[in-house]
Parts: sequence; C-alpha cells; structure tokens
Amino acid sequence: DGSLLLDTYNICLFLFIKGDFNKSLEFCQDVLNMKTEARQNLQHAAMMMHLVLHFELGNTVYLDSAIRNTIRSMQNRNRYNHFEKTFIAHLKKLIKTPVMEQDIIFEEMYHYYKDMFIQNNDKKLVLIEETLAWACSRYTRKPIAETMFIKYK
Repeated sequence: DGSLLLDTYNICLFLFIKGDFNKSLEFCQDVLNMKTEARQNLQHAAMMMHLVLHFELGNTVYLDSAIRNTIRSMQNRNRYNHFEKTFIAHLKKLIKTPVMEQDIIFEEMYHYYKDMFIQNNDKKLVLIEETLAWACSRYTRKPIAETMFIKYK
C-alpha cells in the first residue's frame, strides 16, 4: 500500500512540475481515493495539491466547497496547523483577486513560506517546497520545472 501510494503521489508531483495539471489531478485523485493507513502525510499533501490543481485549472466555483471539505478533513485528523491555515488563507485570497493582480499575492506567499521553510528546516512541512516553487513560478512567470529545484536557504 505504502509504495503504491508513494509512486502515485510522485507521478502527481512530476506532472504538476511538468505543468500537466489535468493528468496531475487524476493521479492526485487516485492518492486521495486510496484506502490505506500507510503514508498519511502523502494523503495530507494530496489534499492540498488537489486545491492547487483546481486553482490552476480555473475551477474556482468548485474550489470554495473543496476548501471547506479539506479544512474539515484536516481538522478531523488534527492536521490543520499553521502552514495549512496560511496556505488556505492565501488560496482564498487568490480566488478573490483578479488574475492581473495575483502576482502580488504569489510574491507575498513565496516570501512568507520561504521564511517558514528556513525557520522549520529541522522538521519537514508537507508540500512547502512545492508551494515555494509554485508561488515563485507564478510571480516570476517562469515554468514550475524551472523553479522547483531552487534552494530556499
């Protein structure tokens, strides 16, 4: 169970980095639909990635209810912490902001999470590196693949 989940999640991430959001969403859904207790951190990350992918695909009408469901699920699992709360807050702000003005929010996200990444370098925050790369790519207008392997220290 654990290795299949990991492989599926990694394919989701590779497709996200490649910019193939539709395919990435399919693999993300597979991760979320797997019934296993193994690698709960990957399913937690997939919940957040699910929101990012719907944002990228422009599914903003669906995103409101998806955000509520994600928050509820994370709270039930006691995994709705500071990173997740700020991630959701930024996503909500992005949804309400006109596309031409979103660069400012992405830049704010990048700097906020870069500081968080540095402060928490002793413990791994799920999806923080991907969030950094995503925010950086959006405000610099470069492909995610180009920003994914930047060292944030």
